[in-house]
Amino acid sequence: MAAKETPAPRRIYVGESFECRVSEGGRSSRFRAVVAAVDRKSSAITVSGQRIANIERGRPIEVVFGRRDGAYRFLTRATGVVNTKQGPALLISIPKRVDRVERRKQRRKPMKGTVQFSSAGAGATLSFQGTLKNLGPGGAMMSTMFGGIFAPGSKPVGVTLVMTINAAGYTFENVRAVVRNALPDPKLREIVHVNLAFEKLATGDRGIIERLVR
Repeated sequence: MAAKETPAPRRIYVGESFECRVSEGGRSSRFRAVVAAVDRKSSAITVSGQRIANIERGRPIEVVFGRRDGAYRFLTRATGVVNTKQGPALLISIPKRVDRVERRKQRRKPMKGTVQFSSAGAGATLSFQGTLKNLGPGGAMMSTMFGGIFAPGSKPVGVTLVMTINAAGYTFENVRAVVRNALPDPKLREIVHVNLAFEKLATGDRGIIERLVR
C-alpha cells in the first residue's frame, strides 16, 4: 500500500475518530473508526467501527487522523480482533515513533459556543475571542485567530488561560485551562485550533457539562 507517512509524532486520544484504509484484493477500502482504548505500554490501540471483524490479522492498514494536507497518518498492521460489550474491536499496533499516546479520561462532545479568554499571567490585560468546537468535563477545543498568545512564532503550549465559555445556553466563568496543543487550520491559515485541559472548573459547572456530554 503506497502512502506518505507524516514524519512528526502526534498525540492520539481515546475517543478520537479517524479513518482506516485497507487494501483488499488489489482494491483499497476505507471506513471510520474510534479509538476505544490504549494499552499500558502505548504500543497498541483498540478501535471500534464498522467492518473491523472482517479484517484479517497482519493485514496492512493506513491510519489517517484529520483531513487533507492537515492529516496525520501512519502505516501499521492489524494484530487481532477482540470482543467487547460494544461488539468486535480491532487491535492495531502503533509504530515506535508514534510515542505520545494520551488517554483522555473524560468524554467530549462537539458543541457550538463562544469563548472569551486571556492569559493567566500577571499583568495580562488583553482579551481574545474564540469559537468553541467541543466540550467535556476535562477540557475543550476552540478555534481562534492567530495573534496575541497564538501569534506566529509564539510557544503557547503550557500557557494557562482564564476563560468564559458560553455554550448550550450556559455561561461558565473563571475557567482556567492549560494549552495542550495549537495547530493551524489546513485551509484557513489565519485560524488556529487549540486543545485545552481544564485546571480549574467550578463543581456546579462540571456537573452541568457532564450532563451535556452524556
